[in-house]
Amino acid sequence: QEQPCEDDNDCGPNFYCYRTSKLCVNFTLCSRYYRAEGTAPARDETQCGPCIVGFRSEILTDGKESPCRKTGEHYQGCRNIICKFNCFGRNIANTDAATTNATNSNNDPLTIATAPLEEQ
Repeated sequence: QEQPCEDDNDCGPNFYCYRTSKLCVNFTLCSRYYRAEGTAPARDETQCGPCIVGFRSEILTDGKESPCRKTGEHYQGCRNIICKFNCFGRNIANTDAATTNATNSNNDPLTIATAPLEEQ
């Protein structure tokens, strides 16, 4: 229904007025984003409900929610992350905190192993 509009009242059922184009457009199908429908029709993914069964999202460092992904997908193909710090290097040889060797050298990388929650 590509009809011009000024506000939502100019559009038919299941449509809303997209302010940028001033055209009536369909509400978002939340299933496209692996999410349940929200309490009201969604204009974008952020207005959808939670992830459907078998999918999950995370709250990112900026406070926004990540897209829904299959449970465990975050870790597929990821064995470890290597970071190098300019001010402090830490060499972690195993998971025993008592034998962890922390030094003032900034030449050694910090290696952090990741695993799905059910394996932690």
